[in-house]
Amino acid sequence: KCLTIAMQLVESNDDPDVRKCAFGLFGAVATIVKEDMASVMEPCVTLMLKSLQSTEGIHLQVAGQDDSNLPLEDLDDEDEVSLDNSTEAAADELEDIKSIGVENAFIGEKEQCLMSLKELSEECGTAFYPFIYQSLDECWTLMDYMDEGVKGQAMLTTGALLTAYYKSGQADGMEA
Repeated sequence: KCLTIAMQLVESNDDPDVRKCAFGLFGAVATIVKEDMASVMEPCVTLMLKSLQSTEGIHLQVAGQDDSNLPLEDLDDEDEVSLDNSTEAAADELEDIKSIGVENAFIGEKEQCLMSLKELSEECGTAFYPFIYQSLDECWTLMDYMDEGVKGQAMLTTGALLTAYYKSGQADGMEA
C-alpha cells in the first residue's frame, strides 16, 4: 500500500526530490518484503529506468552566448554533438562548449535510483530477474557519467546486477 501511495505521489509531482524519496522507499520496502514485491516490481523499475535515462537538469554553457544555462533538450539539430563522426570532428563541435552542468537534485535522484536498483537486485531474487538486462544496460551507460558519485554508484549497482544475473541461473550467466 505504501508503494502505491509513493507511485501516486511521483505521478502527481514532477520533482526529482519526490522521485528520490520514492526510490529510497522502494529499496527499503524491498529489504522487508523480498520476492513478494513482484506484483509492483514492473511499475517501480520502469519509473526508475526512466529516471536513469533522463537528461533533465543537464545544461550546457556555450562560449559567446548570453544564455549560460542552455538546457540540453532545447538544442537545435545543428548544435547537437554527433557520436558518429571522427574524433577530430567531434572535438570541433565541442569547441564552443565551455562547460556541462547538472543540477544537484537530479544527481541525487540518479544516485538514489541506482542504490535502490541495487537493493532490488539483491533482495527481490526471482521477482527482479526479468528486469536485469534493462537495468544493466542503463547502469552500464552511467559508468561514464560526469558526476563521480553517480559513476561510483553505477559501478556498485552494475556489480550487484551481474551477481543477480549469475544467481538467476540463466545459461549465459552460468557460463560467464
